[in-house]
Amino acid sequence: NYLIKSRVVLEDLQPEMWTEEHEHILDDFIQDTRLRILTVHMDQFSGLQVLLTTPPQPTDHLMFFVRKENGEITAENFVHIVQFGTIRGGYLESLLRHMLGIYAPQFLENRTWPDSLKNNFSAHLHKFLASLTGTSLSARIMLGCPNAC
Repeated sequence: NYLIKSRVVLEDLQPEMWTEEHEHILDDFIQDTRLRILTVHMDQFSGLQVLLTTPPQPTDHLMFFVRKENGEITAENFVHIVQFGTIRGGYLESLLRHMLGIYAPQFLENRTWPDSLKNNFSAHLHKFLASLTGTSLSARIMLGCPNAC
C-alpha cells in the first residue's frame, strides 16, 4: 500500500483518514492485474474516497493511477507499470493541459513511426485537440471568464 499512499498528495489529507476499507482497495488494485484504474480524491461530505473507477461526480482535485494491461505491480517496477498523476480544476482544461504539455509533443516528435501511420495519427490528434480546445474555451465563455478561468 505504501507504493500508492506515498504518492497521494491531496489538500487536507491526514494519515488517520486512511481506513481499513481503503487499505483493502489498495491491496486489490496492487494484486489484481485485471484492475486498471484507481482514483483517490477528497469528497466534501464523505471525506477521503478511494475508488477502482472514476468518481461518479466532478471533483476539484483527483489523483489517478492507471496500470498497464496485465501489469504485475512490484516495488521495483511500479513507475514502469503504473502511470499516475493529479488532475486539478475542470477536467477538460486538465486534459487539454496534459495533452498539449505531455502527450502531443511525444507523439508528434516521434521519428520512428512510418510516415503513413504518423500522418494519420497526427491528423486525428490535431482534430481531437481542436475539438478539446473549442470545448474548453466554450465552457470558460459560458462561465463568463474567457481568458482567466
